[in-house]
Amino acid sequence: MIRIVTDSASDIGQKEALSLGIDVAPLSVAFGESVYMDGIGMTAEEFYKRLALADELPRTSQPCPDTFAAIFAPYAEAGDEIICVLIASKLSGTCQSALIASGLFPGANITVIDSRTASIGERLLVSEAVRLRDAGMSAHEMAQTLDALAGKVRIYAMVATLRYLRMGGRLSAAASAAGTLLGVTPVICLTNGELTVAGKARGRKGAFVLIAGKLCAFPPKPGASMVCGYAGERANMDAFIESEAISSAACPVVESVIGSVIGTHIGPGACGVAYFEE
Repeated sequence: MIRIVTDSASDIGQKEALSLGIDVAPLSVAFGESVYMDGIGMTAEEFYKRLALADELPRTSQPCPDTFAAIFAPYAEAGDEIICVLIASKLSGTCQSALIASGLFPGANITVIDSRTASIGERLLVSEAVRLRDAGMSAHEMAQTLDALAGKVRIYAMVATLRYLRMGGRLSAAASAAGTLLGVTPVICLTNGELTVAGKARGRKGAFVLIAGKLCAFPPKPGASMVCGYAGERANMDAFIESEAISSAACPVVESVIGSVIGTHIGPGACGVAYFEE
């Protein structure tokens, strides 16, 4: 039997994981001295309420090797094959924790795949892993397919406020203040584990037009699903899904809440899309 393991940076909650037949290793989120298990000790709604009031960004930490070992143990003992699809190694040490844990089970068939993405992009790849498993693909073929697809995941997201990018050191205070005064809305891109600014637009509608242009330049794989996510507030995402950016793509759309790992940096009100590039 093939077992799929991911982490909470995929924004797949424990209840959904149970219905999909997968395991989720939670990262931790710390506001000062208060530490919570991502997706377990604090809901996304509670997280964004606290984030909006925070004077400094919360800290997120990867699962320790023991967390993965506890998941692997019964499957390794049963002789099951395990495929881990985890947050980009450039963003977190989660892959390393899983690799350390896999070394505790010599002879077990455990494959750790660096998704090279996070949040809605990681969810997209995990969903594909579930589809391939249910279609009867072998673990070896799954690993090869997923590793290739990881390099084709793109995320474009509109950021509603520049505050959290500045707090995280990605924008200077002066640039943040100027951008706010001018009504500039940045659009962020995450590909191959690298977070970059894809462009800046005038307001929400301008950001949607910018993202639509990116989807034309780097079109989605025909027929494949796209994941549209939102951070805290879904009003922007509703408008985003109805905009030309998404409607022109003519792909099935899955909705998702962006969790604390990426949400820490993009803040409430952000929304975006993840897809496999053609």
